[in-house]
Order: sequence, then structure tokens, then C-alpha cells
Amino acid sequence: MKENEEPKAKLEETYRQEEGQKLYKLRKEKVELPFGYIKRNLGAGQFLLRGKEGVNAEISILSTCFIHIDRLRKIHLAQSVRLIHPTTLFINS
Repeated sequence: MKENEEPKAKLEETYRQEEGQKLYKLRKEKVELPFGYIKRNLGAGQFLLRGKEGVNAEISILSTCFIHIDRLRKIHLAQSVRLIHPTTLFINS
């Protein structure tokens, strides 16, 4: 067995178990969302800068953009919910 085949076999075995499926599902929900958003909505399918320093700088900028866009989305959603919440319709009645 090659050096890298043992960890791969262990990972595949973990993935086949029910607990592994739950962990993978959680990972898809929490970890892969920002990367998908950055690639699709920010148009960053590949890095423009070369070298480790350039890539680190670029991913830092993209991550910061994602965080701020996500915060603005949450603020907007919270305000929208407050504006149309059923209890607000009857406050001045």
C-alpha cells in the first residue's frame, strides 16, 4: 500500500458511516458556502496574483468582502422581517 493510500482508505471508511455522512453534510453547509459565493457571486474562480503572498492577500480581500456582504444581507433581512411582521400591522390600531 502506498504512503497516501492509508489515509484515503480511512477517510472513505469514515465517509461510509452514518456519523461521517452527518459531518460531511455539516461541512457542506458551513464551509463550502463562502467558497461557492466567492467563486460565483464575486467572480473569483481563480486567483489573479501569483505566489503564496499574492494568493494570501487576494483571499484575505475576498473573505473580507464575503463577511461584509453577509452582514449586510442579515441586516437587510432583519429589517425586512420587522417591516412586514404581522404584529407591526396592529400596533397603532
